[in-house]
Amino acid sequence: LVALGRHEEALADRRQSAAILRQMIHDEPALTYDLAGALQGLVDLLIKTGRRLEARFVQREYNTIIENRPA
Repeated sequence: LVALGRHEEALADRRQSAAILRQMIHDEPALTYDLAGALQGLVDLLIKTGRRLEARFVQREYNTIIENRPA
């Protein structure tokens, strides 16, 4: 979608993917890193579309996941 210039649709899809993964990790914690990847992709697209403030909040969530990963 991004390659086609359909940024709003791509944002909606990435937000939905992150929301679904947030719900799923309660039952399947192994998906935590999938959520981190989804969040990073969302951050990249938010920055690309000029939504820097929202990107900052999503980046914080991503950072929390990465900082709390098992050693």
